Amino acid sequence: MGGTLMATNFDFPEYTEFQKYKIYYESMLRVGEEYQDFLTQFLPRYGIIPQFFSSKKYQYAKGEGHGSLEVKFDMMFSDTGNVWIETHEKSHPTNQEYVESGILRNDEAMLYGIGNYHYFFYIFEKAPKGLTFQF
Repeated sequence: MGGTLMATNFDFPEYTEFQKYKIYYESMLRVGEEYQDFLTQFLPRYGIIPQFFSSKKYQYAKGEGHGSLEVKFDMMFSDTGNVWIETHEKSHPTNQEYVESGILRNDEAMLYGIGNYHYFFYIFEKAPKGLTFQF
């Protein structure tokens, strides 16, 4: 399937917007979980040992995983050559406003990684408050 799967791409007029969103969310969740499993096997070759949280409780409280790494699967990178960096989301279709997420999310993650099954970009995201770096 080419392109990004969006909740509005489903041609099921009998479904409510929330039902379409749920289908989209669950399909993207599976894609992300499989990518995290792949990274768990791939990244240790480069000295990066990811430890991802699977429960929403820990993801919301601590971030994507222990070790300050948040990762995103970029399904369009191979087609576009552009890296997609998440900054905001509407975490629920009834939200009126976008909220900070991904690289801007205020959690314990200090590192941000994004890629696909061929490339992985490991990005220094943000420093803890009060910590200054001088080069």
